[in-house]
Order: sequence, then C-alpha cells, then structure tokens
Amino acid sequence: MNEGSIGLYILCGISILTAIGFHYKLKKPILATILSTFLASIAFQVIVYLQLGHLDPFFIIAFVFSSGITFLISLFVGIPFIYYRRKRL
Repeated sequence: MNEGSIGLYILCGISILTAIGFHYKLKKPILATILSTFLASIAFQVIVYLQLGHLDPFFIIAFVFSSGITFLISLFVGIPFIYYRRKRL
C-alpha cells in the first residue's frame, strides 16, 4: 500500500464522517452536502499539510479533486437520510 492509496482511504473516511454528521444535523440535503464537502476538503488539506510539513505544490489541484470526491460521497451518504425523512412524514 503506497501513500496515494492511504491518502484516498483517509479522504474517504473524513468525507463519510463529515457527511453523516451534517446530514444528521441539517434538514436541507443540499446545504448538508455543500458544507460537508467544504469541511472534508479543508480537513484533508490540513492533514496533508501536517503530514508533509509544508503545502503541497499542487494543493489547489488536490483541493479541487478532493472536493469532487467528497461531493459524490456526501451525495450518496445523504440518500438514506432523505429517504428516511420523507418516509417519516
């Protein structure tokens, strides 16, 4: 297992945890998705900064890429919350 795959596992873990937290707390799924995407991407870049000791030279590209991944994960995590809330009404 190399650093790239470990980084993707960490990114997925952070995005799943933030998505669950935001979708659980917020009633609006779009807002929960956007906020969890932003927080997970920022948290991942902070962790990379702490691990490297400096900003990655391509951190803007990495931020955009991680935002895309976390957005998709947040959408998929939000589906059961949307279904449960609509079924309960």
